[in-house]
Amino acid sequence: MNRRVAHTIPQAVERGPFSRATLYRLIKAGKLPARKFGPKVVIVLEEDLQKLVQDLPPAREHAA
Repeated sequence: MNRRVAHTIPQAVERGPFSRATLYRLIKAGKLPARKFGPKVVIVLEEDLQKLVQDLPPAREHAA
């Protein structure tokens, strides 16, 4: 299986779980490292996306 090591923003959106706006907001806030590839293309590493998801707080269960 061929796994990507980096994604453009549209590819990262397709991969999920973040929207385009959220990814750019996280990049601007310094919470998601981004790299420039050429004059316009922004890429993010798969490992950075995985770390971002892993660092999210756990969902709280609602008491019945």
